[in-house]
Amino acid sequence: MADVSAILALDPAMIADQIYKYTGVHFAEVDVESQVKAGGKIAVIAIDAVSIPIVFTKPGTYKVDEKTQKTAFSAGTVYFRHGAKSEPGNTEDLRASIERQLEGIRKSWLKGVKKVVEAPPGSRVLTFPAALEIRESVSPDAKAIRIVDDPDAPAYHKLDYESTHPYRQKDVIEKVNKKLRKRGKINQYDIRCVKQIYEIDKKESLYHWNKFAYSPQYSEKFVAWLVAEFQKDKEFFRKTRATVYEKSH
Repeated sequence: MADVSAILALDPAMIADQIYKYTGVHFAEVDVESQVKAGGKIAVIAIDAVSIPIVFTKPGTYKVDEKTQKTAFSAGTVYFRHGAKSEPGNTEDLRASIERQLEGIRKSWLKGVKKVVEAPPGSRVLTFPAALEIRESVSPDAKAIRIVDDPDAPAYHKLDYESTHPYRQKDVIEKVNKKLRKRGKINQYDIRCVKQIYEIDKKESLYHWNKFAYSPQYSEKFVAWLVAEFQKDKEFFRKTRATVYEKSH
């Protein structure tokens, strides 16, 4: 087995910086993890999926020798996974990508319609003055509403996620470690494991995917939840890692 310590020592933030350099996109969902295969340690670079393919905006070249350079990828290229290889995309790849995105939107809409149709008897529908603007609220006293396609219905405004979910992954790690102090320390892999086991990406109060920045945003509530789980069980992060390992093996 080759020595992979140099790869495991890579800072995921440095990888994210290189992605930005060649794409102009702040994509930070990259982790470098240690795994065991055939009895030896290997390095795994884990990359989350994106809803919209990322395009290279400048070519990636490297020196073969003093007189020769080789191009790893060209500007304007979009790569897709073909079996065990990542290769430049074709029309079929783009079509499949668009269809996956549309299918996700369709399922989201149908889920919302299902909630309305299955609302129990006695559910209330509230009416508001025509000029009233409706805003999202975290107040327990806020009135519940249903989303409709009536153009005469009051306008609805989502919360500003930059305010409600201001933290990127590195911010969450920094804040949690600051709160835990010497009692424990987490890294990118811990966040990845927690997201996978507890389905954090399905909990809007904790997680928001910023489709323009190609990266998730987290709330203060998520930071507080992580700290609270550790305080209840000092083995919380170790157990979560172990669960992910068991599921992947």
